Amino acid sequence: MNEELRIEVFNGHQIEFTRGDAFVNLTKMCEPYGKRPGDFLAIGPTKEFLAALAEEFNSLPAALVVKVEGKNGGTWAHRRIAIKCAAWLNSDFEVWMIRMTGNILMGQAVLQRLRYPARFYPSDRGR
Repeated sequence: MNEELRIEVFNGHQIEFTRGDAFVNLTKMCEPYGKRPGDFLAIGPTKEFLAALAEEFNSLPAALVVKVEGKNGGTWAHRRIAIKCAAWLNSDFEVWMIRMTGNILMGQAVLQRLRYPARFYPSDRGR
């Protein structure tokens, strides 16, 4: 992917996230477990989830999973799909992935708050 990457480590394995929209490298997620993203994406519940998520976002399922060649290549997916994949792999990994994607999104929220004047955040008035 051409975006700036954020690397986090789970049990000694590097997991790659894009900073912009928190896409996650499923290939890197699956490697330590001896599994492949294609196996996860082929199962019925995953296909159903992808269709439901695509409907929510008013997009095609193909926009939520991207195969990338070259540097930082592999199968990349939207953070919600990555959480489902983590659950498929290992429950501890699932909990970690929920926390990491939340941290990334919270970090983005903090950065946005630093960029915009307080008047854009009415809940902050009077503090």
